[in-house]
Amino acid sequence: MAWGGTRRGAGRPRNPIKRIGRTIRLSDEEFLSLKPLIMA
Repeated sequence: MAWGGTRRGAGRPRNPIKRIGRTIRLSDEEFLSLKPLIMA
C-alpha cells in the first residue's frame, strides 16, 4: 500500500558534490604509484 508523497526533510540530504563511481583496472605497479594519492 502506497502512502503517497514524501515528507519534507525526510531521508538523506542531497550531496552538493556530484560523485560518479568509476571502475578502472590497474596493474600492481600502477596501483602502487597511485596509492599515495588515493590515501591522501
